[in-house]
Amino acid sequence: MPINRTPFFLQFALLLAALGLTLPALAQPTVYDFDDGTTQSFQSITRPDTYNDEPAAVTADADFPGAFPPPSGTFALRVADDDNDSFGLASAVGGTAFDRTAVSFTSATLTAKIYVVASAAANEGNVALLAINDGTLAQNEAYYRFGYRNNEVFLQRFGGASFTTLGTDTALDDSNMTIPGWNTFQITFVGADQIQLSVNGAAPSFSPVTDTLPAIDTEIQVGVLGFNISSFNGILADDITQEVVTGGASVNDWSKYD
Repeated sequence: MPINRTPFFLQFALLLAALGLTLPALAQPTVYDFDDGTTQSFQSITRPDTYNDEPAAVTADADFPGAFPPPSGTFALRVADDDNDSFGLASAVGGTAFDRTAVSFTSATLTAKIYVVASAAANEGNVALLAINDGTLAQNEAYYRFGYRNNEVFLQRFGGASFTTLGTDTALDDSNMTIPGWNTFQITFVGADQIQLSVNGAAPSFSPVTDTLPAIDTEIQVGVLGFNISSFNGILADDITQEVVTGGASVNDWSKYD
């Protein structure tokens, strides 16, 4: 008796088609690995009085000699306050904006591999993955910032004027992070109000978080942010990834059937 080797996912799709139904759209990840030697359209946050330094794709960094080679290829994205005129802040923003409030939106996952060094203060060695609106506010950018500082993993939101800390975890760096070293930070938006977080695949104690930020929710991009008030070392990132799912599917819904 012949065996039907058509993948289950395809069989299910054909069945839905016969019934006049459609499958939800699956995620199409976009990966920025900078291995063409360019910043792949990543730029500083546009507020010029605060963020004055442009990102660059680099193969070495004297401030972080242990960072190379990076997680993939030979180039990583570097941005730093080299002129000491941006309060130690260094940022890079890119990717295609998405709307978390859209009816068709299901989830979006933002990921970056970030080089982390020891940090014993909030304004030194402070590095983070951003989910940011950098284009529609009248005055300042707004964002969620998920990263590492002062011996803790943290999540903050910045609404354009002030910060709110949504969670901290002081144990994850001891159990699941390489310091100094490359670590993978991930933010996943699920629906209109849930945020799931992980570092190297492990969730911090405060994840998931239920929160909304109207200042960014309709136009979110991926980015990274470094803050080093005295050393001005900036931030190194690689393999920045954006994956958006629309139409009712959740990430990897069907992969086990392939």
